[in-house]
Amino acid sequence: MGKDSAPLPAPEDNAKPHNWQEMFDGRHVVTKFIDPCEDAARVANECLIRTGKRESCLDFFQAYRDCKGTWLEQKRTRHHRKPPQKPLAEPPQPVQQNAPPDAELGKPPVR
Repeated sequence: MGKDSAPLPAPEDNAKPHNWQEMFDGRHVVTKFIDPCEDAARVANECLIRTGKRESCLDFFQAYRDCKGTWLEQKRTRHHRKPPQKPLAEPPQPVQQNAPPDAELGKPPVR
């Protein structure tokens, strides 16, 4: 049996993104382009290649859109959960414009 004869998984099997941390663990190169919905995209493309008709693969395309929407929502909520930065203990002191020369500070002049 060839690779093309294997049945495609059900569209709803790929509607949920994989754990993104597990996606990074198996890679040698860390990149922001790792897609936890790559299985859903691959299956949708396989369906389109096999059938040649977009209408027969609409469920797979919808599963990919659902997966991607869920993944983007997870990224948004994780991004907005960052704790606010603590304020500095003391505000920074302004730099004096007319600072005295080094000799007046008790330092020997640099020659």
